[in-house]
Amino acid sequence: MDSRGSRRGRRRWKPVSSHPIETTATSSQPKNIFYCTFSGCNRFFSQQYEWVRHEESVHYPQKKWICCQTLEIPENVRQNIVMKGGAPAPWPQNFDACLKQPEDHRTFYRKDHLVQHIQQVHLGKKSLIPTDLLQLWADDACEPLAGDPILRCGFCGDDLPSWTARRHHVAAHFKKGLDMSAWWPSRKRIPFVPDSAVCLFSSGRFTCPLCNKEYSDCESAALEHHHCAAWSCRFLVNFESTFTGTESARCKLCSAQIKANPFSLDGQWHAMRLHCEYHRLRDCDQDIYSNFEDFTAHMCTHRQVELEQAKEELFDDWCTRLRWSTNKQQ
Repeated sequence: MDSRGSRRGRRRWKPVSSHPIETTATSSQPKNIFYCTFSGCNRFFSQQYEWVRHEESVHYPQKKWICCQTLEIPENVRQNIVMKGGAPAPWPQNFDACLKQPEDHRTFYRKDHLVQHIQQVHLGKKSLIPTDLLQLWADDACEPLAGDPILRCGFCGDDLPSWTARRHHVAAHFKKGLDMSAWWPSRKRIPFVPDSAVCLFSSGRFTCPLCNKEYSDCESAALEHHHCAAWSCRFLVNFESTFTGTESARCKLCSAQIKANPFSLDGQWHAMRLHCEYHRLRDCDQDIYSNFEDFTAHMCTHRQVELEQAKEELFDDWCTRLRWSTNKQQ
């Protein structure tokens, strides 16, 4: 009876109901910027509270209701449990069917589902069920444990400590303009690359987040290692970044052209997504390469492409860079 779906994401570009071009705001219609992050659901919302309410009521409820969670029912509540025809319901005889069942077999994640269960199994369709009884059988749903896939951000790969933290974190990404074309449930964490102003105020050893070289302190790192670049498939924001051009999008990996369809606003967008699935852009270990040649070898092996004398600028969307400057260098 658990109404929650699977929490595991699939290594695919998650489709949304339409390309963001179709949800652009007008003067009278707010822009839909919050998208359901659960696989198979294409709902989107203009307000954050609507998005939160949807995910928490449909996919990840914060409450659960357990039929016969307790048999100690106050007298005033029992008197208000009325069967079809107005007769008081015998207690607890009419609930024998659930008393013998394991708790997970009589647990519901929506209050109206518990009401339907009581009416269909115990008391009859026209029975009256007091709100006090539903509140008595309500309980907080379990908080996901650390490491649960539900707590991973599909935009940046961060593992969040709680559902509340996840909610605020993902909302911040949406507010910055990301949509579900950038959501990858199994995306590995994108390393934080500090700038020199932040790092030079810290003390202790410094390890480059891109190549793992170690230095005695941040000042030494800024002087000796003020530039570093790394490439990884986890850095690619979304499949649109794989193309150049608009009217006729050209794939950076194989030069295939995806032309705009004048009869469909999002036909080209979906064709681009399918083309990227051919290249299996989300089917690898997401390793980080500090050597460009190693990265291009990975792309040739896993992406069904041939790259001869590839230029680094072609893969800027797969690249993250560390660039520092200090007064001593200037």
